Amino acid sequence: MKKLIFILLPLIILGGVAGLVFTGIIKTPWTAKVAHKKNGKEDKPVVDEAKADAPVSVAKTEEEPPKRIVAAKPKATQDPDKGAKKLAKTWDEVDTKKLVDILKTWKDPEAAQILVNMDTAKVAEILSALDTERAAKLSRVMQQQAAVVKAPA
Repeated sequence: MKKLIFILLPLIILGGVAGLVFTGIIKTPWTAKVAHKKNGKEDKPVVDEAKADAPVSVAKTEEEPPKRIVAAKPKATQDPDKGAKKLAKTWDEVDTKKLVDILKTWKDPEAAQILVNMDTAKVAEILSALDTERAAKLSRVMQQQAAVVKAPA
């Protein structure tokens, strides 16, 4: 008889505690989420009007860890003036006859943008080596581009 009590009594106590946990009367960390959810939606707690003024204890829920904010990589932007200045330095070192051949394939506004940034003596040599009509067109475009005043950034 004593053996039966030692076996049955713990089983009855465990069964009672398990029943209280599953009904939600006893809240445990592993059942707190399950007890408050029905059909995937959280139930709102029911407040008894008589106990509305009484302090309410709220069970802590696990919060999502904060998301890492990754700074966006800056997009590369093109600066035509910077490119023109670098190419102008290179063209300053190229032979005038070669530059005349190169300029045959360039459009006037593009070529003028480079020529405006080149050494004045070298530009004079290039313009004198070009045919008169092309040199005149390039000179006009260079004049227009040189007259543009850039707004401060």
